[in-house]
Amino acid sequence: MGNSDAVDDVLAAFSDHLEHGSPRPALDQLDPRDRQLAEDLMRLMETGQWIDPSASAPSLEALLAGTEFADALPPVALPVEAPVLHRMQDLLTDVDPRVETHIDDRGFLAFGCLDLLAQFHPLDTDDPWLPENALRALFDADSNLDLVALVAVRTDELLTRVVTRYTVDRTISTAAHHPVSLVPAVLPLAVAGRAIIEESAPEWGEFGLDHAAPDLVDVGTLELEVATRVLAEEAKRRYQGDKAVAYRSLVGNERRLVELLTTATRPGQPVDLAAEVDHFIRQVA
Repeated sequence: MGNSDAVDDVLAAFSDHLEHGSPRPALDQLDPRDRQLAEDLMRLMETGQWIDPSASAPSLEALLAGTEFADALPPVALPVEAPVLHRMQDLLTDVDPRVETHIDDRGFLAFGCLDLLAQFHPLDTDDPWLPENALRALFDADSNLDLVALVAVRTDELLTRVVTRYTVDRTISTAAHHPVSLVPAVLPLAVAGRAIIEESAPEWGEFGLDHAAPDLVDVGTLELEVATRVLAEEAKRRYQGDKAVAYRSLVGNERRLVELLTTATRPGQPVDLAAEVDHFIRQVA
């Protein structure tokens, strides 16, 4: 049912008032029902008049808040200053002395051990879950990423679910020669970190001297042999992106790498490491 002619006339006059500054129309001539309707519609028109077209659109969370669909949204990540990130860092640093952790400005905890790289993402929820497309986006953002750990911060033990690239796309390989083993579905944070190390961290074979080698070892030759073996093994791994290109380009340039390491670790005069690395990169390019 349409508005009455009297209400339409008022609305037309009110539109002219908003657009051209003409006098605001009076409502005295309207009956109580039409007057209430006109006031409601004018309020909507006045509110819409001052919407900033350049303002950011409201988030999906804001639009669905308080509706029946709010629970269907994935949990949101916490800001980088959240105390739980420091609690997570303390727990994971104690897992293994080889572990290195870093709170990233984007609001997650980076977790590294040798060539294993994982990200621990705190979620404001009691269920450590993200939709598959969100997980895929995390892996796509970093080709060297092996694992993503989702941490439910509303749980006492910070329950954690660990997923691999193969969870969302089994055709994409990580740095390992085979899919990284999956840890149990949900574990307390510290236990999940320990399980990652036990099941996924790379293992290096023993490196020993030839039994027939003389008592006096040529350190330079030994350094070159170690560098050659390490680079050969790393170049065979299924790294993605720049990391793969870097290792493959180093094969055949082991002596230059040894010279760079020797220069950088030599006692005495300080070394401009950035300049040395730049020089090294130009040599092997």
